[in-house]
Amino acid sequence: MREFPNKLSASGWDIGKSRNKLTTGFSGTNDSRSLLPFDIAQLDLPEQNHTNAKVLAQLLRPENAVEMILPATYELSDTEQLLVAVLRHYPPVQVILDVGAQIIEFTNQQLATQWLTLHDTSKSGAVFVNEDDELCVLDREGRVELLQTSSYSSRLDECLVFLDEAHTRGIDLPLPLHYRAAVTLGAGVTKDRLVQACNRMRKLDDGQSIVFCVSEEIENKIIAMNGGQPTDELTKPVTIEDILTWSISETHTEVCRSMPLWAVQGERFVRQRRIAEAAQRSGKPLLTKSLANKYLEAEAQTIEERYQPAASRDQPSYLSPGDDTELARITERCREFEGLQYSSSTLQEEQERELSPENEAERQPEKAPPAKAVEHSLHPDIQAFAELGTISSDSLAAVPAFGSLRGVVPAKDFNAGALDCGSRQLLVSADFAAVIKRTGKPIRTDLFHRSVQWFLSSCRDDANTVDQIVIISPYEANPLLPTMKYNSSAALHVYKPCVNSAFGMLDDFNLYTVPGSLRKSTVPRSLAVRLNLFAGQLYIRSYEDYQEICAFMGLCSVTLTQEMSQEGWKLDPDGFIASAGSLIPTVSSRVTTMELLAASLDRRRVRRNGEGISKTPMGLLLEGKLLRPEYFKTPLDSVVSSPGHEGKKEDEDLDGETLVEGED
Repeated sequence: MREFPNKLSASGWDIGKSRNKLTTGFSGTNDSRSLLPFDIAQLDLPEQNHTNAKVLAQLLRPENAVEMILPATYELSDTEQLLVAVLRHYPPVQVILDVGAQIIEFTNQQLATQWLTLHDTSKSGAVFVNEDDELCVLDREGRVELLQTSSYSSRLDECLVFLDEAHTRGIDLPLPLHYRAAVTLGAGVTKDRLVQACNRMRKLDDGQSIVFCVSEEIENKIIAMNGGQPTDELTKPVTIEDILTWSISETHTEVCRSMPLWAVQGERFVRQRRIAEAAQRSGKPLLTKSLANKYLEAEAQTIEERYQPAASRDQPSYLSPGDDTELARITERCREFEGLQYSSSTLQEEQERELSPENEAERQPEKAPPAKAVEHSLHPDIQAFAELGTISSDSLAAVPAFGSLRGVVPAKDFNAGALDCGSRQLLVSADFAAVIKRTGKPIRTDLFHRSVQWFLSSCRDDANTVDQIVIISPYEANPLLPTMKYNSSAALHVYKPCVNSAFGMLDDFNLYTVPGSLRKSTVPRSLAVRLNLFAGQLYIRSYEDYQEICAFMGLCSVTLTQEMSQEGWKLDPDGFIASAGSLIPTVSSRVTTMELLAASLDRRRVRRNGEGISKTPMGLLLEGKLLRPEYFKTPLDSVVSSPGHEGKKEDEDLDGETLVEGED
């Protein structure tokens, strides 16, 4: 909710203030007389002084009883346990008064239907209050009509009656003299509410009777009030006297809970009355702005005001009456009650606020559909490559790496194999590429794509430079590892792409190499960059690697100068080279510029399960940002600025030098 600096408040004190004409009200009990505004006086007429004792005497009559309700089980809920007790009770019960609000699983109509269904055929209808606060009757055929216009209005002796907590006062039905009501009890039921509900039975002293339905929770509260323990075997059964005593104690608790709010509202009323009197003394018919502002109360709180611990006070400072007689009366009334919690008064105040709705987005990752896995196998050609370091160009055991991506969504609209440029330097084994069995139904294979963990490398004859890489699956690496430790012309490497700046890069391929004699072999950065791109690495080791990536993808790695423009260089808005004269081949000879951009970006999202990568070096590169050499000399989370050609430069590092350029 939105918080405002000030608030304007009114209360029941304003409704009951003194006027030229009388303000009157009616209550069946006088339990809340301590909470009335001072301008409203409780009239205790002599002819009505006996009513409080009379209603208690009616409840204490011997025909009334107490019924204990069993707790809910796996088979029966609390409501169903109540219905079972009502149906088994004798004398039979025809009315349920849910003053304790114990029936929460059913609506009023559902409860009436269930009760009528379980009851014997002596009753043909059930009376309840619908959602429009209208008395309705339900027959055994399921028809519902207004009680007032139905034939049951004169045949209530054929009806069951259910009144929910909100309607256990103010409704008067001429029920038969033999009717018996089940009255539920709940937390916080005061004597006023209990007596009002019981008096729906207007003839309690002339044939009608009630039975109090006590749950285990209320039974424990009553026992505790009497100083006992629920586990005591010698605890006496709960009686009607215990129930009335408990409801009276709940009344006292409710008054003590309401008194701080009554005091807050009273002080506010007195203060606003003084402001109005000051305006009348000034002789002006309208309030001045300064007087009107005095009606406002501070609402917004600082962090310290809201959460700083403060010493508890017997009463707030605004109840220090001074010379004000009305505040003195409020203070004196509060002193009649012990243990008042003034800090809770604002929490009970009813307020009208302006809501500031916020949209909450919850990520729901798409789970992979059911699919059958391909059985693993180690192809003899892969085993031969591990031993001899060569593989036939027409072997089906390994395919070009980027060509294996034909099944992923980003590559579905163009030939992904074009990124291999006809080269077989970077291959993947058939076991690595095939994860699930293909069926007739289209399926997104990127949901099942295997991450790069192991690869084999081989060098040229009598050289230490790696000439060919074959990415293999963990299943293939497992049997090859022990055989390659002693005699092999190829090397087995452990690898993991860097997708988190908190971890170091492993693209020098020296973490774990088998056999150890080939650890000194080097992988050309052009080939290492292609392996990193395929594996989904998000971070770039050096500016030289950045230039290799740009050369492979057809991106311009420097700001376009006038001399370059004269030589025929042209750049697309996204930074891809559209034309470079006859100097270098462009990416257009492989795939179109935008297709490559989308594929590269989505490729990394496939590796990252759809997470954003815009803050990483690869994310900046694929968004058309131009990285400068200084960028790679700073921490990976350094400041970023703006793009390509002659664009503006916005963000700078600590020395004021732009690290990333681009166009907005």
